[in-house]
Amino acid sequence: DKVLPKDKIAYLHCAAGGRCLKAAEVLRKAGYDVRPLKDGYKNLLTNGFPKAEEGKEPESVKIWPGKAPGETKELPPEKNNSKPGEGLVAGKPIIRLANVSTPTLAIYRPAKDKDTGAAVIVCPGGGHTILAYDLEGTEVAEWLNQIGVTAFVLKYRVPARDPKKRWGAAVQDAQRAVSLVRAKAPE
Repeated sequence: DKVLPKDKIAYLHCAAGGRCLKAAEVLRKAGYDVRPLKDGYKNLLTNGFPKAEEGKEPESVKIWPGKAPGETKELPPEKNNSKPGEGLVAGKPIIRLANVSTPTLAIYRPAKDKDTGAAVIVCPGGGHTILAYDLEGTEVAEWLNQIGVTAFVLKYRVPARDPKKRWGAAVQDAQRAVSLVRAKAPE
């Protein structure tokens, strides 16, 4: 009763159907609106991820004072490498961010009445070449906000600096991000 508010929908998914049916029966008897998870997927695909605070841009902070460690050469300006109509996901373009030299954390805070005090650092993928910044970053952060979690989207350095250690700069940035988030946890 304390975990699931009764005015919400409970979506269930189980590997074994019998256990799922038993769980649904128990929850329905307790007054919950129980539905199969596939309905939740359908809703997500139809409506997309809900936005955190409409119109409010997340706060962004640099993770290194000055240049990031090991940066020796200037890259071209940061840019979105996506081409119109190419590589669409669910019919929509995605941001393929390249030439990131100044690592930052974008802070997505949940509504005060939903805030659980939990936090997650989101590191968008991209093979150490680009960052799939919205698809694997900001959309994930907005979803985390809906469940009361503060999200920090890390814009780490790409492309890889060292072909032998493609992950090197990204790991440095992630370690620094974890350190900063922990240090500022009370805030």
